[in-house]
Amino acid sequence: MELKIDKQKLNLYKKHISSSANEIDLECRLQSQYKDEILELNTKISQSIEKSDNPIFILDNTKNYIYSNESFKKLIKLDKLNEYEFDIYLYLNLKFTNSDEVIKGINKNSSKIVKSYDGRIYKFISKRDIIEGKNRIICILNDITESMMIQNELAESEERCKKLMDILNDGVMIHDTNTITYINNKAIELFELEGNSHSEVLIDNVEANINKKFRKKFIDNINLVQFGKKDKSTTKIETKEGKTVEFITTNIVLNNKKMLLSIAIDISILENALTEIEQSEKTYKLLLQTLPEGIIIIDKQTNNYIYRNKAMIKILKDIGVDNLNNIIKKYLNKHENGSFKKFTVNNGQIRDINIAIINSSEENTFVVVVRLLDDKQKAEKMKETLAQISDKYRFKTEFLSDLSNDIKKPINTIFETNKILYLNKYRYDSQYIDNYTRLVRQNCYRLMRLLNNIQEIGNLENGMYKIDLKKYDIIKLVKDLVEKSKKYTNEKGLEIKFKSNVEKKIFAIDKEKIEKIILNLLSNSIKFTEKGGKITISVISEDEELKIYVKDTGVGIPEDKIDLIFESFEQVDRTLSRGAEGSGIGLSLVKKLVDAQDARISVKSEVDKGSEFIIILKDNIHQKQLASEVSSGYDFSDNEKIDIEFSDIYFNYSY
Repeated sequence: MELKIDKQKLNLYKKHISSSANEIDLECRLQSQYKDEILELNTKISQSIEKSDNPIFILDNTKNYIYSNESFKKLIKLDKLNEYEFDIYLYLNLKFTNSDEVIKGINKNSSKIVKSYDGRIYKFISKRDIIEGKNRIICILNDITESMMIQNELAESEERCKKLMDILNDGVMIHDTNTITYINNKAIELFELEGNSHSEVLIDNVEANINKKFRKKFIDNINLVQFGKKDKSTTKIETKEGKTVEFITTNIVLNNKKMLLSIAIDISILENALTEIEQSEKTYKLLLQTLPEGIIIIDKQTNNYIYRNKAMIKILKDIGVDNLNNIIKKYLNKHENGSFKKFTVNNGQIRDINIAIINSSEENTFVVVVRLLDDKQKAEKMKETLAQISDKYRFKTEFLSDLSNDIKKPINTIFETNKILYLNKYRYDSQYIDNYTRLVRQNCYRLMRLLNNIQEIGNLENGMYKIDLKKYDIIKLVKDLVEKSKKYTNEKGLEIKFKSNVEKKIFAIDKEKIEKIILNLLSNSIKFTEKGGKITISVISEDEELKIYVKDTGVGIPEDKIDLIFESFEQVDRTLSRGAEGSGIGLSLVKKLVDAQDARISVKSEVDKGSEFIIILKDNIHQKQLASEVSSGYDFSDNEKIDIEFSDIYFNYSY
């Protein structure tokens, strides 16, 4: 039984042995086939190495020189060396400037750029491989001198282009829809991108520095080209800084990649110039339309009228188009362009006209100017009429001035009599004597003020005004006037304050006239400010000017009346109560006195909020000649002058 089992096992082993023998035989045949293929492959590699245009040499595992192809042999011959008598490492040392790097890289896979002493540039490739079952080191010298020269030229050309674009007066960007790969200095300046480095700029950074209402146009301009809807797109945008930029985008191919090239041109100056030209054109057209002379512009080629102003249309209705055309022909035949010539037109009515024609060769046009001589006659008559009116006005002013001088005499008599009555009031048995004499005195002052103002205006308008300059501390003078005005502001229940940024300021002024100006303005503030209001007088010294501000919280002046307040006999509201009576010449006199002092006055006002008058005086005391000519006066004001100037302010007195 055991023998039988052993036989079966033996048969099974025989089968396994037979199968293994078959497999071994198959493997031997495959290995033989692989060996043939490897030999064939090695043959092909050897043939490729031999036929290669690149110099190749092979080292064994111990880095000994064992083989070189024909190209390497030619290289050796060019260097006048014998292949069989040279040391490869010595050759490499003698051949290349950076031979140390080459030799170090031989034992491993490496690739280095090396330069020979004759100026050639090679790519030295070292690669370990198995050839015919043995470890070998294959070394290849690839001459890349020409390609490197081209690369260097391209790099230099690119650098030159960048430098050129950096000095361009227009912004340049190379980009896609998100990233900017190149941006020049002008574009960085235009879009305020100084905080970003050139390599980190995004389209979003540019967009952020564009005015909001132009951002969509900016992005649309880029997308139209990016998505192929347009080859080139141009739009006008505005930066946050207010610069107007023409933005042009087109396609380019850079390093085999489709990109966008955008040019940003700052046209702010051009836009402003165009706006100014348009404005000038409108102004000139408006001016031509308002001229009394008739203007026609005629095209030389077609003889058509290409422009006529309003005056010309009226003239053509009066004299007829045909008559004017005949006159123009006669004028041109005389060849005396540019000067006015007189012609007579008989169009049912004899009319004399003056005509001048200007030949514009650049515009290829004639400019015709026509005057109706009857307009000239009318102008002469108007001039005569104006002269008569001026004479009458001068006579009226002189008459008022003389009249005021005559009326002053009886008023002074009444005033002096009233003063005597007041001083002797204890002789009269009347409890109302104080009020009577006060009313008489105030009305005398009021008449004096009116007559003084009329006389002042007459002198100013007739050229009889004399300026009396003396040196004063104007701060002290104004402060004194404010202090003496408190009697009136306290009685009306008003608060008055004085402010100054300097303690002393010497000016050469006509004190009497400056007092009249300030007291007149204070009088108005007191009259037109209700009880509980506030008046502030400020004196501010700035550079070589002194500004006096008189500000109140009164009724104010309507905007449409501000331009009238300095006219003679004008009041803002003629329905004012008795507490604010006046002749309407106070502010007119103020303006004339300010002008006579070579000063300026302006006003700011708002109804129900108050008014502010500003007087601006020039610091003339620093003029050496003037300073030496004027003497010093006293800085305090006469109380009676203040009472006269405030005489229009009424208070209720009980009898």
